[in-house]
Amino acid sequence: MASIINVDTINEKTSGNGVKIPSHSVQEVHHVCNAANTLSSTSYVDVAGASTTFTPKFANSKLFVQSVQHIYCEQYGSSWGAANTAIMIDGNLQSPAGSDTANQLGVGSRDTNQSSSQTTRILCYDHQTCTYTVSSTNPIIIKIQGKVFQAITTCNVNVYSRGFIRVTEIAQ
Repeated sequence: MASIINVDTINEKTSGNGVKIPSHSVQEVHHVCNAANTLSSTSYVDVAGASTTFTPKFANSKLFVQSVQHIYCEQYGSSWGAANTAIMIDGNLQSPAGSDTANQLGVGSRDTNQSSSQTTRILCYDHQTCTYTVSSTNPIIIKIQGKVFQAITTCNVNVYSRGFIRVTEIAQ
C-alpha cells in the first residue's frame, strides 16, 4: 500500500536551518559588477567592484561560481592584443586555462590588414566558471581578477556595460 504525504513547510527540528538534500541548491547570491576599470597589468589584478563575500550554510558544500564581465578592447595597427579574467576564491586563483596552459586568452583582437593609424575595437563578455568545495561555514571572499596580454592599447572592464558574479551552493 502506497502512502502520500502533503506538506506546506519542512523545518529541521533542532537547528532551524532547513533540510539538507544532497545535489540540491541551498542558496544563490548574485552580485552586479558595474564599477569602471582599466586593465594594463600583464599579471592578474583585482577588478574593482567585482567581489562578494559568501557564507556557506554547510561545511562540505560545493560552490558553482560564474563570472561574466564586459570587456572593451582597442588595439592600434596590426599587433595582437588580448585580455582575460579569472575567479579568485579565498586567495586561490581558479585557473581559466584551456589546453594551452601558458595562454589564457578570453578576449582578443588582431587585424593583420590595418595600417598603424587604424584601430580594431571589440566589445564582448568574458565568461568564467569554476566549482569549489568549501570546508567550513566561515565567510569566503570571491573576487574577479583580470590581466592583459601583449601591449594592448586600451582595455576597459565594465565601463560600457556591466558584469556579474553568481554563486550557487550545492549540498553534498
